[in-house]
Amino acid sequence: EDYLPPRMPRNDLSFSARLQIVINIAKAMKYLHNMNIIHRDMKAENILVDDDLNICIADFGIACLKSKRSSKAMGTPRYMAPELLEGQSYTEKVDVFSFGILCWEILARAVPYDEEAFSAWELSEKVVAGYRPPIPPEWPAIISRIMLICWEAEPTKRPSMETLANTIERYEGKTMEELHKMKSASTSAPMKFSSGGIVSKDFHCSVLKEAAEVAESKRPAPQGWKTKRKGKSRNYSLLRLGAKLKASPVLNSPPRDPPM
Repeated sequence: EDYLPPRMPRNDLSFSARLQIVINIAKAMKYLHNMNIIHRDMKAENILVDDDLNICIADFGIACLKSKRSSKAMGTPRYMAPELLEGQSYTEKVDVFSFGILCWEILARAVPYDEEAFSAWELSEKVVAGYRPPIPPEWPAIISRIMLICWEAEPTKRPSMETLANTIERYEGKTMEELHKMKSASTSAPMKFSSGGIVSKDFHCSVLKEAAEVAESKRPAPQGWKTKRKGKSRNYSLLRLGAKLKASPVLNSPPRDPPM
């Protein structure tokens, strides 16, 4: 429930509001990937949301640069892509898979897998074999397709976060009924996109790069980057502090409506 505003009951968050959170996450992840950063632990607990549904991505403790990726499995099992679970070499497409799971969790308002029914090992085997969360039949086809294509077992068949963000940005502010009436947009080709607006300050760019380098080199984090959570000291980017103070959201521009 970390992705819900603290004073807003779960059932009071409309489908459109939940979709807005998903759209904002996609935009932020697009930015990370354009900065050559793989987060590797995209999950609900690492998405910070304020009362205006602005989001910040937290916990860059195991993030890495695209150029320094490995085959070492790391992350949270229920969000991990098959290639990660199998210990194969991977790309930023592991974040795309995690985004699909996170998207389902936010829109369904439910945990993607029954953790009491499966051990982490059993769940890993099922995901590698093709098991995915069930998509409710009442969901608009264009939303279901986004999740299905993110969940592709073959990483090269998953779209880039840039393509995803540019595609689902078209659905901003739409109700479920309006989405049902829209034709499914293919995520196999980029959509038209208006540049600019996402993290305009170069300072934020350097923070994210440094976060990934800290995680990769395992060197001590700069002063002020460590925080206690559940008894463990973790490295966080300064964006987490910004979210807490509602002073530095990842997305610092008003929503835009791309051409339909």
